[in-house]
Amino acid sequence: MKFKTFILAMACASSLAPQAAFAEDDNVLAYVRILGDTFELQIQAIEYVLAEGGVYTSNAVRHSMDILSTADMLNYVVGKEMSKPERAVDMDKWPWSTREEFVKLSEANWQAAKDLVGITENWVATGNNAGVAEGVQHLRRTCEACHSGDNSLNK
Repeated sequence: MKFKTFILAMACASSLAPQAAFAEDDNVLAYVRILGDTFELQIQAIEYVLAEGGVYTSNAVRHSMDILSTADMLNYVVGKEMSKPERAVDMDKWPWSTREEFVKLSEANWQAAKDLVGITENWVATGNNAGVAEGVQHLRRTCEACHSGDNSLNK
C-alpha cells in the first residue's frame, strides 16, 4: 500500500513539472509532440506487457500512471499555459479550432487514462487482464480524437 501511495504521489508531483514558458508556437508544438511520443511509448509498453506477461506485469500500473501524468502535463501546457495572453498561439496549427474544444477532448483523454489506471491496478491485484485491451483501445481513440479534432467522444 505504501508503494502505491508513493507512486501516486510521484505521478501527481510530476504533473507540476512543466513550468517552462513558451514564447513561440514551434516550441509548444515540439514539446507537445514529445509528450505525445511519451503517451505512445507507454501505451506500447502496456500492450507488450499484456501480450508477454511474466515479470513485467506489475509495471502495467506504472505505465498507466505515467500516461495519466502525461495527460496532466498536456492539459497544463495546451489548456492552461497557452491560454495566457502573453502566450497566445495561432490556432490554425492545431487540429481543433478553440481551446474549449481542446478542453473537452483532453478531458475525455484524461478520463480514459484514469480508467486505465484502475483497470491495470485490478489486473495486477487479481491476475485477471480482462478489460485491459479495451481500456487501451479506448485511450487510443481519445488520442486520435484530439489529433483529428473529432469531438464525437464527448457527445
